[in-house]
Amino acid sequence: MGLAELAPALGRLAGLLFQRPCLLCGARVDEPAMGAACGACWADLEREAAPQPRFAGLGRPVFDAAHAAFAYHGRLRELVHAYKFEAHPSLRRPLAAALARRCEAALDARPGAVVALPLAPASLAERGYDAGGELAAAVAGAWRLPLIRPLRWARERRRQSSLDLAGRMANAAGSLRAVEGVFKAGSRLLVVDDLLSSGATAQEAARALKEQGAQWVGVAALAHALA
Repeated sequence: MGLAELAPALGRLAGLLFQRPCLLCGARVDEPAMGAACGACWADLEREAAPQPRFAGLGRPVFDAAHAAFAYHGRLRELVHAYKFEAHPSLRRPLAAALARRCEAALDARPGAVVALPLAPASLAERGYDAGGELAAAVAGAWRLPLIRPLRWARERRRQSSLDLAGRMANAAGSLRAVEGVFKAGSRLLVVDDLLSSGATAQEAARALKEQGAQWVGVAALAHALA
């Protein structure tokens, strides 16, 4: 058997070994690249229109653009939760592919680098891995762009999900700083995250990056929780 015939055979064998129920519908998942969801469920998600992010109470955004691949509800919400909190890292590849494909078309111009947001040590200890950072790395790979991590926590802050809108804005204000020398002045940077909600963290990331000389800062997220 030649290499041309061997690859499909190995794919079928991997499918047999991989068999597991879909997290969303219970059908058999027999394609490793799909992660923990079946092809039919992914197809249903792809038929959903990308949302237009809006940020009630944010005021004038510091970031120059914001895009999200999906609205944060229904099946997509289940997948994001499974990826972040239920130890399903196999979802990273298909989720990143969907984010990269859906958000790239909305960009007016390609950025020079992808920025990963820092994860609080307490969150890393709780979850066991940096879901947002891994997602950003996969998107950077899909777009063939460098991944940079110039942002650091300037102070401790509470978990954003536990706060109302006003609390999120106050909690995020001044919480991030950018390390000098990680990127060149005048750079176009795209912050990639798993979930975009109030926009407070994106606002602080853009502020910190622009203070270190970034010319343009956009935000791309897997999902947007509409206000």
